[in-house]
Amino acid sequence: MTQFGGREMDTSSCLAFAPRNRTGHNGQATQQNWQVSNEDDFLALEPYAVPCGNNWMKDHWDRWQGFSFYSSPLPIDKCLDGPLFSRRLEWKPISRPEQEI
Repeated sequence: MTQFGGREMDTSSCLAFAPRNRTGHNGQATQQNWQVSNEDDFLALEPYAVPCGNNWMKDHWDRWQGFSFYSSPLPIDKCLDGPLFSRRLEWKPISRPEQEI
C-alpha cells in the first residue's frame, strides 16, 4: 500500500530485504552476505519494493537472488473496518537470558 494525494492505493508490490553489502554478481546477495562474524553483530539490510508473485521472481531470479521477500495475500485496508488506521512493522532484537555463574 502506498499513499498518493492522501489516498491509499494498492501498488501490488511486495517488500524485499537484502544485506546492504552484497558481493554477488550484478549486486546479488550471497549466503556469506547474510552472515555476521560475531553473534552480537547486526546485519544492515536495505528494503526494496518489488513486484509480487512467484512467476516474476522465477523469471528474474538473477536480479533478486539472495533477497528475502515478504508479501500479504490482500491489501491490509481490506482487513480493517474504518477510514483511519495505522500500520507498523517492527523488528526487535532477542536477548539471551543471563547465565548463572
